[in-house]
Amino acid sequence: MSLNRREFLKASLSVSSGSLLSFSVITSASEEPGSEADAELSPYPFLSIDDKGRVTYFTTRSDLGQGSITGICLIIADELGVEPDDITVDFKSPQERHWVGTGGSSGTYSVYRYHRPRIAAVRQLLINAAAKLWQVSSSQCEVSNGYVCKNGTEEKVSYGQLVALAKMLELPDEKAVEVFEPDKFRWIGKSRRLNHIASIVTGEAKYGIDIELPEMLFASIERCPYPRGSIRSFDLKAAKASPGVVEVTELKGSGWEGQAQYRPTGIAVIAKSAWQAQQAREKLSVEWKCPQSDLINDASIDRYYSQKLKQAGVVVHQKGDYIRELSLAEHKLDAVYKTPYWNHAPLEPMNATAVVNDSRCEVWSGCHLQTILQTELMELLGFESEQVIIHTPLIGGSFGRRLYRDYAIEAVLLAQKIKKPIQVLFNRLDESKHGQYMPAAHIQMTSGIRKNEKNTPFANSLHVRAVQASNESQRTPETLKDGKDPYLQFDPLRIPYEFENLHYEQCYTHEMPVPTGYWRGTYGNNYCFAFESWIDELAIHLKQDRLDYRLSLLENDKELYPKVSDDAEQLDKKLAKRVIKRAAELADWRGNKSAGQGRGIAWCWSFFYSYAAAVADVSVSSKKEITVNKITIVIDCGIAVNPNMIKAQLEGGVIWALSAMQTQVHFEAGKVVNNSFADYPVLNYSQCPPIEVDIISSQRPASGVGEIGNMPIFAAVCNAIYDAIGVRVRELPLKDFRIKAT
Repeated sequence: MSLNRREFLKASLSVSSGSLLSFSVITSASEEPGSEADAELSPYPFLSIDDKGRVTYFTTRSDLGQGSITGICLIIADELGVEPDDITVDFKSPQERHWVGTGGSSGTYSVYRYHRPRIAAVRQLLINAAAKLWQVSSSQCEVSNGYVCKNGTEEKVSYGQLVALAKMLELPDEKAVEVFEPDKFRWIGKSRRLNHIASIVTGEAKYGIDIELPEMLFASIERCPYPRGSIRSFDLKAAKASPGVVEVTELKGSGWEGQAQYRPTGIAVIAKSAWQAQQAREKLSVEWKCPQSDLINDASIDRYYSQKLKQAGVVVHQKGDYIRELSLAEHKLDAVYKTPYWNHAPLEPMNATAVVNDSRCEVWSGCHLQTILQTELMELLGFESEQVIIHTPLIGGSFGRRLYRDYAIEAVLLAQKIKKPIQVLFNRLDESKHGQYMPAAHIQMTSGIRKNEKNTPFANSLHVRAVQASNESQRTPETLKDGKDPYLQFDPLRIPYEFENLHYEQCYTHEMPVPTGYWRGTYGNNYCFAFESWIDELAIHLKQDRLDYRLSLLENDKELYPKVSDDAEQLDKKLAKRVIKRAAELADWRGNKSAGQGRGIAWCWSFFYSYAAAVADVSVSSKKEITVNKITIVIDCGIAVNPNMIKAQLEGGVIWALSAMQTQVHFEAGKVVNNSFADYPVLNYSQCPPIEVDIISSQRPASGVGEIGNMPIFAAVCNAIYDAIGVRVRELPLKDFRIKAT
């Protein structure tokens, strides 16, 4: 049976004892949002059932702590008719025809939306096998707890007993098989803890940092602090003479401009233990060389962005005649919102272990774009795909940092040179100074105010000029289309407020010598902060309630904004209004407030089809100390596959954003000056506010939740500060304010 874009399952022809009934689950570019790969190159997980009835799911999605593997098990369990505990999850190593990677909060929702029909086809295949065995119609059979049962009788046969027979039958067409409706769900929609929580608690869970191999050596790398810098001179004698040191060697970087994968130049100290390598590294004497133009600091970065803001950018979207409308305005409002470079700062630092010989490369890495890493290593080593094996352990946080593979490539290069297993391990200082940072932004918002036919002031125009780093323009400029970053332009198009005259411009900052990367929530953090703060400012200027004004700009159900891609789900303003109203209701938006207390609201819609609104309730003292009394956050993410994990993701997003609001990556003389969590802090327990999470009941297909919890928080808190004391915050982090313990 040949595979095409719609045929997705392949049954093995072997019927020998002990064999696996194996189903290759393939998706096409049109079925996976944002994917442009051909069907033959866009493979997805395998599902297998052995003759003992054991179900194995081979996932292509990394578990970064977000619990997607647990959610996927619930989906498989419900659609296949088995218990979640009876599903074994294994990770699929990338192969030529199987894309392996994690991103875009798509792990759970892609399985729910696109793989359920395939799993249902597997279920129907087992039913058909049982019907053939009993010589009855398939309609007389149903599944339950790993068995096919004959209706009206006590007869049943296990999946394992049906494997051999099922292999000889034709696989049903997924379009002809119905998935279960929500009223048939046993597991989806019920809270469940992480599948592997027990192993985490007992320490049995294996993360990348836990990998141990025979004769393994450890590398600690002194990297150039200037992204475009190089080595001027060095003295390695003291490091080489240190206890346990096996080798000290130069490690060339990847260059800078136009590089999809950036790595700084460095000197690696290789020793018998990680501690010995790090201690010897401190004895290195290295002088670095940096281009004069790269000796940036916080002030020069701000000046650069401000200068860029005066330049015309690439027009991303326009509607109406903004220039004419502005000329008719009685007043012009203008403001600039600034966000800094932020680090990912995951708890588990970057690490990778590699073994390389003349014909094989094995890597144990927490990277979650495994197929891209494999491709890069094939090109680097001149190997075929079957010669490059990627193992994926559990990952202790990423937030976007592990989309980049610099540390894994470093491990491979060193293993190739030393001819022994090598583990590269970042320390916290490395993690702080050698990140791939969230792009900073300056976003200018301009609107004209005039009176309508009812002599009521209104704003009918909006001009946006955004200056920020584009990951694509910096790393892969060839991917720009007509000078536009296809990813960056999505975010302003997710704000569907009804201004008849719109003009969006983007000014890229790829010349800035700061390596940037995708951060939890991507560019939506910058845009949501600017847009939702600006709507607040307009409402106040027009003397309208900030909640009512937002809702008034969402009244027209006509879509004023283009879809971000042809196969994308269109934004639904009714759902947007629903989450906004619900958040306001739960937070007692119109309730009484004491002196110095304020409430702020903000909302967003994500590229993974979820809607969220947040209300921040804060108090501000005369010393500008902020107490976040409560955060209320409401989400519509379609069917809530695992409410427990959704709640955890939203709580994590809130804390993530509040942490970012009090810190940033600082630069001085071209270097990052942050050292650790001491000067790049995250909220401690006493600072974390009460967080109320409300998950709206929905029958929409499941959508992503991993990144949406943080996006509306920045504006909600800043809007609340204005409501409390009348001070408008347009720049992050909160330079004049401090979040104090609740």
